Amino acid sequence: MNIYTALVLLAGLSAALYVFFAICLRRISMDTGIGKPWHGWVPFLNVYLACRLAGKRYIWTALVFVPIVNIVIIVLLSVKIARLKGRGRIYGVFMAIPGPDLPLLWLLSFRDTAAHGGKA
Repeated sequence: MNIYTALVLLAGLSAALYVFFAICLRRISMDTGIGKPWHGWVPFLNVYLACRLAGKRYIWTALVFVPIVNIVIIVLLSVKIARLKGRGRIYGVFMAIPGPDLPLLWLLSFRDTAAHGGKA
């Protein structure tokens, strides 16, 4: 595999992950009625939407882009969003870990929305 093939594969994977996270954020926003669901598709606004879902102020959006601090902020946002949808703190912590975050975010977005306070 040459470098160009690797770059194309990496770009495709990045685009697929971006679309996945946008769909999940949009769905959580629609279920909870918090924020504007289309913000999930726009860079930087999707971070702002995650902060709104977690009930945090806009300054948290800027803190997500500060190295080292962002790790703590992302864990706290994940826990708050998980709690918003009726899940536990541990669920939110695992949602902040790359790898397990994909199926957990999917389940949080598309399963049991009516049972956990969503509008479904």
